[in-house]
Amino acid sequence: MTLAQQLVLKNAVELGSAEDPLGAICPLLKTWEFPATIIAGHYFLLHDVRQSRLVPVLSSSGTGSLEQAEQDLIAKVGDFPTLSLRIGLRVLKAFPDRGWRIAVAVDDHQFQRVQYDAPEGNWAGDLRRGYYQQQSALPAELAEIIEAEGFKVEDVIADNSDPGRNRDSVLPRETLFFSEATHRNRFTDMRRRWLLKRPGFSGAEAFFEDGLLYFRPLGNAERICLIGSDGRAYCSGAMVEFLFDLASRGAEAILMFIPGDCKDDVDLAIEAFLSLQSGIKEIVAVWQTGVGTAGNAILGAMTHYVHVTL
Repeated sequence: MTLAQQLVLKNAVELGSAEDPLGAICPLLKTWEFPATIIAGHYFLLHDVRQSRLVPVLSSSGTGSLEQAEQDLIAKVGDFPTLSLRIGLRVLKAFPDRGWRIAVAVDDHQFQRVQYDAPEGNWAGDLRRGYYQQQSALPAELAEIIEAEGFKVEDVIADNSDPGRNRDSVLPRETLFFSEATHRNRFTDMRRRWLLKRPGFSGAEAFFEDGLLYFRPLGNAERICLIGSDGRAYCSGAMVEFLFDLASRGAEAILMFIPGDCKDDVDLAIEAFLSLQSGIKEIVAVWQTGVGTAGNAILGAMTHYVHVTL
């Protein structure tokens, strides 16, 4: 079979600040008579220097002891983790017989970017493993929302357990979480070589670019970088790997809620992934576009993606 790059159609919709996102989301999902996954409840970790461990951040409350860069990051996110989970659960209520699940991703690398004294290398890896080993259940705030919406955690949250993981893996064998650091590493170490053989993807054009990975959307003259000069995957690369992960579990459509700073990277990742026709037919991305004065996240835009075979 001849490999051909796929055209990805996008339809962007602006949502009014007072508009209930469900009213815009649910009509797009009515035709999804196939397995789907919802990415919601996404939260990040910060390094607690005094306790030498990673701690989850789910809202902007109680941030007075943090450095300014850390407070700025938290302020940008607001209550996005809890809001996105709540809306994801209400989507499940609207389609009760579909058997869809919610995948909870953890941004376990952000602390290395915003915290000047953040651990690196093996120490950072040990802290990640320690967090997931100690945090076997969802953070209480997320579990309480699930219960308040009338669900049980085991009935709505996707299980990411894998008996094949070893003691060096970031995630333990049994877990409910998806690790962004794991997706970044897998994309760089394994996925890159495979993608270099696919249409639309290319590598280095000069000796000093060795290890880079680019993607050029169909009809676009500009190449966009997925792996940087330091050999690390960008957020776009991590999301491409996350989509491969969900597709391998049988998902044929994805509804995702995305924090504001991630929009450009995730938009690129969706185009790159759907161009490969790797099992997922449609993706709906709901974007955070700001934070209100009370710290409430604003979901002000949405994009519907569909791949079309040329």
